[in-house]
Amino acid sequence: LMRFYSTVEMMPNGALTLNDKGRIEWMNALAQRHLGLSRYWDLRGDLAAIYGDPAFRAFLEEPDAGRESYKLRVEGAADPQNDRVILIHRRDMGGGRRMLFTQDVTQL
Repeated sequence: LMRFYSTVEMMPNGALTLNDKGRIEWMNALAQRHLGLSRYWDLRGDLAAIYGDPAFRAFLEEPDAGRESYKLRVEGAADPQNDRVILIHRRDMGGGRRMLFTQDVTQL
């Protein structure tokens, strides 16, 4: 498992895994930057609750909804010019677990 996580750290996209309750199990450094998360504060946190967006929660919780990607607006700390748009792709890992891949598409 550690070899897998080490390999994912080198990917050009962010990556994180959610358990069957939607809580963050693991995330690479790029996913942390994309989503404004912290391994210290947000690990084991409910990802949907962190953002409070009902459409995002539905995307995460309803794998049969026909959507495999979602654009999430991540607000900059104090300056709206720092807002980012992150494209999130979801993949089922079985047993209710999911892997999410993130890509910053703000400039696209």
